[in-house]
Formats: sequence, structure tokens, C-alpha cells
Amino acid sequence: MATRLYNIYVHDAINEAHAIAVAIASDLGSRHREIEFRLGDSTFPGAGTALTFSRRKTFREQLRLIRKAYDAFEGTCDGDRHFIETRMHEAFGNDTAVEVNLVAPATRLIR
Repeated sequence: MATRLYNIYVHDAINEAHAIAVAIASDLGSRHREIEFRLGDSTFPGAGTALTFSRRKTFREQLRLIRKAYDAFEGTCDGDRHFIETRMHEAFGNDTAVEVNLVAPATRLIR
């Protein structure tokens, strides 16, 4: 199971945001990858709508207002970066620049 952590930077001419994404295989033998997104610092305005309990929230609303969102796609870890970029464009607009960086696992020293 390939678990990966990504730093995500999104910006346009005025605003910028930082998020992280944790990507894991849905379960052993699955062809799906599950990704948890968490929004950190952001100067982008909210999703532009008030949250109500009467309907399911969009990905954009979840990330920009609640600051946490989940999604999944069929594929391998090789597709993580493209999927993350697509979801960031959905959340922040197609005219934003998106940079997705894999965080290398830390080397653990054993004494």
C-alpha cells in the first residue's frame, strides 16, 4: 500500500492557498486511491454560499469552508498528482496555478 503526502500550493494574481493531501489505497487489492485534503492557510474567499444541512456539500464547499474534503479515483499512485491538480482547479478555479509536491518520507535513525 503506497501512502503518500503532498504539499499543494495554489495561487492566482491576488490570492494564494496551501493545502496538504494524503493519498492511500482504499483497501488491499483495490484499484482505487482515497485522498484526504486539508486546507491550511488561504487568502481565497469562502466558497460563496452558506452551508445548509439540506443538501450534500460540493468538493469546493467542503475544502474552502470546512477546510477538509475527501475523494477517490480509480488508479495508482502515479495518478495522484493529476487528480490533485484537477480537484484544486475545481475548488479554486481553472485560472489558478497549482503546484503539487510529493513530501519525501523522513529517514528514521535507529539507535
